[in-house]
Amino acid sequence: MISICRAAVFSTAVATVSFVAFAAPLTAIAVADPPALRKYRIQRKKPRAQDLIRPSIKSWAVNNVVMFVAILAGWPLLAHSGLHAGPLPPWYVIAGQIGFFIYLDDFLFYWMHRTLHTPWLFKHIHGWHHRILTPWAVTGHSMHPLEYLLTATVALVGPLVLGAHVVTVWLWFTFRQWEAAEGHCGERARQLLQLVVEQHLLQRGDRAAVADEAQRRRDRRQLG
Repeated sequence: MISICRAAVFSTAVATVSFVAFAAPLTAIAVADPPALRKYRIQRKKPRAQDLIRPSIKSWAVNNVVMFVAILAGWPLLAHSGLHAGPLPPWYVIAGQIGFFIYLDDFLFYWMHRTLHTPWLFKHIHGWHHRILTPWAVTGHSMHPLEYLLTATVALVGPLVLGAHVVTVWLWFTFRQWEAAEGHCGERARQLLQLVVEQHLLQRGDRAAVADEAQRRRDRRQLG
């Protein structure tokens, strides 16, 4: 059985590293504000960096500490659930479970989020997150610690229901970090990614076409 300390450290590290990996480049794009990408911006108003980055990083750091303590406190109970660190399941089982997690989390998060919009909860908890009017990716975890814990708890329901492997849980948490960054980046990030992929494929196609033409020329010289 995975130790309490190791579970807390690994889980926090996975969430931290993956969020930085996703949020940093998307935030850098927002800061740079390249003219060629402005058509992908969802909101026209550009926020000032000092209004977002420092407070968001501070909130995210505090929430990570709270989450680390919560995992330490809750792992003895989680260890008696179906979560395990045994043999890694086949890739298709992992993929299927993560697909189930996505749909279940989307359903549960909708109702949690709707509940947080009731007047008292919005005023005292969820309103923290709505202070940001023009978000960047770095603001994805700028929220009240209680809301952060609730969001993580909702995300953990699927793994608990299926008794998932801890590696599957960490992969799922990595995907959730992408959703947090992409969903708050202020850009149509999926269209940006599609553009990058298309440009890469076009460049590969151009290189392949040049290589094919060079080969045809060599063949003609040899035949001639």
